[in-house]
Amino acid sequence: MSKGLRRSFAAEIEKGQVIVYPKGVWHREEELKFFVYGNSALDSFVMPERIEEHSKPHEVRMPVTAIDLIVAELKLDRVDFIKMDIEGAERHAMNGAQTTLAKFHPRMSIALENLPDDQCGVPPLVHKAWTGYRQECGRCTLARNGLIQPDVMFFY
Repeated sequence: MSKGLRRSFAAEIEKGQVIVYPKGVWHREEELKFFVYGNSALDSFVMPERIEEHSKPHEVRMPVTAIDLIVAELKLDRVDFIKMDIEGAERHAMNGAQTTLAKFHPRMSIALENLPDDQCGVPPLVHKAWTGYRQECGRCTLARNGLIQPDVMFFY
């Protein structure tokens, strides 16, 4: 993934506008088991069995850290936007971004289509960090449980 990001954002990296950080995001610093499928869109820390995939994943160990720790380590003086689609780990990442959200109030696009209760679990974590966030649902789909579920939620 890192090579693809470096290729896609080469000009922005050169200008110092983008930094590719070599760890996944979570709520703390550690190393986790990462489930890797033939289709990388299904790779996940929290979803070892995917209905969409019939093959078994192979497991790799991957370092993870909190967004708050990255912001502190890189001494960032601003965070404007967070886009997150991390296959069910969004809630963990939001727990590790509380200081960043409270201080910088970045606009966010957060995927909520992976776990059945993401739309109920993620927004309270965002509002816990900063009560001034407004939210708006993006495209919604009919989930397997028969409920309408947002694929993405925007916070601003």
